[in-house]
Amino acid sequence: MGYHNNIIISPLLRRRVFVYSLAKNTKKDDMDIPRIYKHFYRIFISKESWLFGALVSSCLLLLTNVPLAEGQRSTPGRTTPVEESAAVNSGDRLILTPFLNNGSAREGRELSRVKNMASTESYSGFLIVNDTFNSNIFFWFFPAQYQPKTAPIILWLGGGPGVTTLYGLFNANGPFFVDDKNVLHRRDSPWSLTHSLLYMDSLVGAGFSFTEDEAGYARTVEDVSRDLYTALVQFFQLFPDFQSREFYIAGESYAAKYVLAVAYKIHKENLKSPFIPINLRGLAMGAPFIDPYNQLDYGNFFYNIGLIGEQEQSFFHELEKVTLDLIRKQRWADAFKVGESLMVGYPLVAPSYFKNVTGFRYIRNYHQAVGPEDRHYFINYLEQDHIRRAIHVGNQQFSNFNDTVYYAMHEDVYQSAKFLLEELLDTDNNYKVLIYTGQLDALVPHTTVTTMIKSLKWSGSPEFHLADRVIWRVNNDVAGYTKTVKNLVYLIMRNAGNVAGYDQPLWTFDMVNRFTV
Repeated sequence: MGYHNNIIISPLLRRRVFVYSLAKNTKKDDMDIPRIYKHFYRIFISKESWLFGALVSSCLLLLTNVPLAEGQRSTPGRTTPVEESAAVNSGDRLILTPFLNNGSAREGRELSRVKNMASTESYSGFLIVNDTFNSNIFFWFFPAQYQPKTAPIILWLGGGPGVTTLYGLFNANGPFFVDDKNVLHRRDSPWSLTHSLLYMDSLVGAGFSFTEDEAGYARTVEDVSRDLYTALVQFFQLFPDFQSREFYIAGESYAAKYVLAVAYKIHKENLKSPFIPINLRGLAMGAPFIDPYNQLDYGNFFYNIGLIGEQEQSFFHELEKVTLDLIRKQRWADAFKVGESLMVGYPLVAPSYFKNVTGFRYIRNYHQAVGPEDRHYFINYLEQDHIRRAIHVGNQQFSNFNDTVYYAMHEDVYQSAKFLLEELLDTDNNYKVLIYTGQLDALVPHTTVTTMIKSLKWSGSPEFHLADRVIWRVNNDVAGYTKTVKNLVYLIMRNAGNVAGYDQPLWTFDMVNRFTV
């Protein structure tokens, strides 16, 4: 038996629920079940095990063309939007674009200064990226604590569509973290010691970023890169002293697609001699999910580490084959519905197949069946009036995860961005590229990242296949293994999951410093 919203549901009832749902949500002229439904029905619906009955029902329901109801697209590790603060003393939102338009950048910069926060210099506010829809991106900037006049700048971008970038600030590499008492503490090895860190809630609608029209939400990574580039140009107008610094872009998991898209946008715009050139020197991608066609291989990985058996492996293979077929046919929405059911799922409709068969409630590190509680302490911290005043967000709603933003991007998720990586690797600019992945990552297994890298078509590909694997040590500890060819470094980090900075903060600090030297 399985669990659904804490209610025990038998296999027979699951099948009946599916049949009822399919009949209810299918138009009369669409009652002929497509071949793909018949295929799964024939193979699995006769199985008496809840394993097959429950999951086939879920997958078939997801394959229907009926969109999920509002609020039914939450995903593992992603909370739903926090309700708008009812506080009346949070101050006003600081929109900085008008200061730039009026030639008052210095005044805007001073107003953006964050005061009384762990004695750490930082600046925050909003930048308008679309006047038509009043779309604004929120940023939080931390000049380097050591040699800020020469230190490189890293733009850090947050994970899946709709997830706040501030998750990384408080949980992976920022200067501080929050405990269960809402107390702020300094991190021992933050990237901000040696780098200036720029966090942007990278999709309008995620975190504190907002728009006044749903048409302002990004639908593609091109939309994301356009908005971020617009924000970056304004950022360097606001902070002109940092314009000449070496600039790097970094992010993890699905955010790797944003990293590539923004880097490519900057590369192309710099060739046009824009008003404000950006000194792009490289990009870093952790656990990158950028090429679903070559990375969709969960069944073999989980079987080999003992998390699933042969039947479950077979089911993974079946859904992976279906998803790959949909990708080949460029049926992006259908590929999203089937592919997401494997690992991410739709908790208010059906949990993911991985969760059902393993009992796990956390997919970022397969040594942890349940996610650590401290990952979300920062959310309540940000809802305090004095913190909202300090970071200039006023009563703007904060969304740790915005499902509307997530669904707006659904047709982009299973499209490849590998071609961007191939082009950036072979430019005359010789951009440095770091790809790192955690040995314990279940969401984007290191084996799938390796497969993606091997499929790259670039000048260093033949050499990469023959390159030696080098042991990477930090303070005499074996931290991982690296391969380096030309301007590409591939690193597998030991004892780390999808959020490497959370699991191994010292090692990731060492990694980023070696990379940007």
